[in-house]
Amino acid sequence: MISTNTLESQTIWLSLADRELLPTHSQTHSNVTAQENALINQLCLEKTQAWLTEIGIESTPTFLPAQMASMWDVVNGCALTIGNRRLILVPSDRLDREELRVPQEWVDIPNWMGDYYLGIQIDLEERLMNIWGYTSHRTLRETGTYNSLDRTYSISTDLTISNLDVLWMAQILDLQEMTIVPTLDSLNLDLSMNAIDRLSYVSAYSPRLDLDFTTWAAILSSNNLREQLYQRRLQIANLDLNQMQPMKLGDWLDREFSQAIGRGWDLFQHIMGSELALVRSMSIERAKLINLQYQLHQTNVIMLIGINPQVTDEMVISVQIHAAPNTPTLPPQLKLSYITDEGEELQAIISRSDDFQIQLPTFTCDVGTTFNIQLQLDGASHIEKFIA
Repeated sequence: MISTNTLESQTIWLSLADRELLPTHSQTHSNVTAQENALINQLCLEKTQAWLTEIGIESTPTFLPAQMASMWDVVNGCALTIGNRRLILVPSDRLDREELRVPQEWVDIPNWMGDYYLGIQIDLEERLMNIWGYTSHRTLRETGTYNSLDRTYSISTDLTISNLDVLWMAQILDLQEMTIVPTLDSLNLDLSMNAIDRLSYVSAYSPRLDLDFTTWAAILSSNNLREQLYQRRLQIANLDLNQMQPMKLGDWLDREFSQAIGRGWDLFQHIMGSELALVRSMSIERAKLINLQYQLHQTNVIMLIGINPQVTDEMVISVQIHAAPNTPTLPPQLKLSYITDEGEELQAIISRSDDFQIQLPTFTCDVGTTFNIQLQLDGASHIEKFIA
């Protein structure tokens, strides 16, 4: 929990509504850590941009949603452009803020680096976001400490500026706060493919420390190479079901949804953007916006999971797939499957051209049973793992 008593009055406090905790541009990621990192960064980006709009400052995300998905899979941080200046937002859910710690990628990659870096603290439990201070690129490189173990630049909170009015004044005065960093050499085809091969494995963490920084930075600075790495890691992750941490449906029965929120699950009507209430028989339901990227296209669908506890140690489970908001029907040939933890397909259904939803027959699981729900479309695959 964030303690407001220890923070300066100049810092910016923003409350978070429940529906804001749901990503509006849902993307698949290669591990749970990356998925949660994407949620925090998307929330930070959208909330900060909305706040800037409220105070009369026009801003735009520096990178496209598809580019940010591949970034957030491996690095924390996001960027907003205001005029000819770039703000790097560095969100954290840590309770302390003794320092502003910025990944090296946002400081030393020429097409990533910013003019200013904002420290942002997010408390999902208390539904609060605090923009607590900033520093400049120049100060971070010249005064900050470089930490080689985790490849970050850090600066003490005492050396950051908590009053953002100073930042807006620097913008008006057109102060040059970005220093020159060395240019990156392009990788030849063999080196880039070998590096991507080396990084394409299932892991619970980012591979950002597995290569020397020069090679790693060259991959990230290239939209094409970074996207190739992202897609390769997604493919490897989807092939290894055993590496996925299951969603604990038993927590839902106890009204404990912190894991679900971190994975992008929310009330169905929140995702649909309305208070639409559907008549269903499940006692507890949660939905998730899922992005499927196939060939050169992508589509969003909504997965709806419903559960009913039984008197015995069993759970009745319902699985539906709905068309996303502003989308009249599901894509045809979308396959929904119920798969055991051993990989055996027990149930499946395939959408037709005019379906706006599809549903598996309800099934019963013993409490403690792990199972998988899979979506497949034109070679793309998405798997959600659950434990009853």
